Amino acid sequence: MRPYVSLRLFAVSLALLSAAPALADAAAGLDAYKRGDYETALREWTAAAAAGDVGAYSGMAWLYQFGRGVPRDDAKAVEWFRKAAEAGDATGQSNLASMYLMGRGVPQDDKLALDWLTKAAAQGNSGAQANLAFMYRNGRGVEEDLAQAAALYRKAAEQNVPTAQYDLYLFLSKGWGVPKDEEEALTWLSRSAAGGFAQAQAQLGVLHLTGMGVPRDDAHGVALLKQAAARGNFDGLYNLGQAYAGGRGTRADMPTAYALFLLAEKAGSPSATAARDRVGKALHFDQRAAMEKEAGAWRPGLPLPGLAGAP
Repeated sequence: MRPYVSLRLFAVSLALLSAAPALADAAAGLDAYKRGDYETALREWTAAAAAGDVGAYSGMAWLYQFGRGVPRDDAKAVEWFRKAAEAGDATGQSNLASMYLMGRGVPQDDKLALDWLTKAAAQGNSGAQANLAFMYRNGRGVEEDLAQAAALYRKAAEQNVPTAQYDLYLFLSKGWGVPKDEEEALTWLSRSAAGGFAQAQAQLGVLHLTGMGVPRDDAHGVALLKQAAARGNFDGLYNLGQAYAGGRGTRADMPTAYALFLLAEKAGSPSATAARDRVGKALHFDQRAAMEKEAGAWRPGLPLPGLAGAP
């Protein structure tokens, strides 16, 4: 079975823009953008772009793509990304490819996306390498080639792209396109989790709770699940709910477990509904109502329901 995965697109990066040789106006535009002063960023980048600064082309595209300082306009974003791409800028090439993949501002076209990603990846652009790996992984615009996908994920992973590190973990742990190597796979999973990728944090947390391939450490497993759950990851929310329901690595707390299952269900967990119903039967009506209210108001970045001020 093909290991299909949904695309994780890498948009234009401020770090990449700032790394490019820039005229004074382009640098001033970047500083203004980081401050949230999009009017000044627009003025500075417009002047720099008129002077031929390639980094400013991508800056202008970014403003139009997300409607910052200007009305959102995908077609204009594509125009600016294309100017950067045709000037040989890897960031512009990668982002123009993303627009073709999404069909934003241009008709959706996997072949053109593949062409631009190949050019950007050849220049070492890590986002392009990861997205090109996706293309080979899923046979999008090119014949499926898991070995090529694995090689590209490795290149991006070595440039500290957490999502690519997680994908390389999957390939190594399952033997997709590469010899199976669980020890190296765990190294990449750990790096991805340390880099803040929620799915990696959730997966590593479960491994520590079960002792599969790593020393069993319930407390550390729960800590990792909390990090993933705080980002809204449904595996993190669901498995953290299971930990609170069973008192694994933390205190047993059925109301908190109930709230976490509610959030996991809302986030798309296929197992959360049954778990929510099971735990809910053990709670009083007022307990359920209180947790439902907390869960309804929760957003990623806020303290998790039932855990505000808790260890």
